[in-house]
Parts: sequence; structure tokens; C-alpha cells
Amino acid sequence: DVFNILLQVLDDGKLTDSQGNTVSFQNTIIIMTSNIGSDHVLENNKDEVLKELKQVLKPETAKAVTQILTNSINNGKSQIKMDKYNIAAKTGTSKKPKEDGSGYTNKYYTSIVGYLPASDPQVLIYVMVDSAQGANVWGSTVAAPVFKEISSQVARILNLKPDKNVNVPVQKNE
Repeated sequence: DVFNILLQVLDDGKLTDSQGNTVSFQNTIIIMTSNIGSDHVLENNKDEVLKELKQVLKPETAKAVTQILTNSINNGKSQIKMDKYNIAAKTGTSKKPKEDGSGYTNKYYTSIVGYLPASDPQVLIYVMVDSAQGANVWGSTVAAPVFKEISSQVARILNLKPDKNVNVPVQKNE
């Protein structure tokens, strides 16, 4: 099962095959993508997105991914780091396709999707900027500042309970 293999890599930092051969993933970057729930993200239908995710991800996998995303924000140089909230988010950058489908333009889509508070998600935010201009056109430099402003205002308006001193636990498979 793919998710059990992923959990072994996330939990142990290594993978062992049936013959006892071990591969270390200590210095590995794992890139995970999915279109699960994408039909509902643009409609801002959180319940449908979560319903689809629950059908695909085991709770321990979701918690492990949340921990990775949260640690990346809290321990890195992310522009979306907040004082009161743990945020789980991922940025993205892609070339914009030509309208006739024959390749790509020199323009980019920059995006970020994330949720907060990470320990008890109440808000899912998706920001996509079409054809941003400038020298450093990345999800982290274009879409992330918009995400931070929106998430700050939403947290204030909804009076979200801070979780910055709450660890996002990772359950290990026993």
C-alpha cells in the first residue's frame, strides 16, 4: 500500500524492503501532489474537500503531512509564519499554458493553499495569481504575502483560537 510506504518513510526516515535492504531518506525531498478535491477548492466547499480527503488519506498520514507542512513554515523563512497560529501550507509555481494547447507561455501561475490553525483546521485558503509580473515570480514571493494577509484577517474576524503553543501530533503506526 502506497500510504503505508509513505508513512514508513515519514516516520522512520528509511525504507526497508522484504529482503532486508534499507534505503535512507534522511536527505530527501518528497514532493506530493494531488487533484483530490480540486473541483471543490475553487468553489470554497471545505466540507466536500474534506469528505474526499477522508476517503483517500488515513488519519495518521494526514497528521504526518500536516506536521511536515507546519514544521516547514515554523522552522523556515516563510513569509506566512504567524505569531499565534500554526499554518500548514504549500506554495506552487507553474508556467501558464498557451491557449491553443501547443506549449507554454513565459507567464506563470503562482499559488499557495493552506489551512489554520493546523492543530484543529477551521479555515482553508487558496490563493492563485495569474501572470504575476516581476523578477522573482514564485508562489512564495507572490501568492504567500496575499495568503498571510487573508489568513491574518480571517483569524481575527472569526476569532480563531490560537494554537502556536500546541504541537501538531504525529501518530505512529504500531
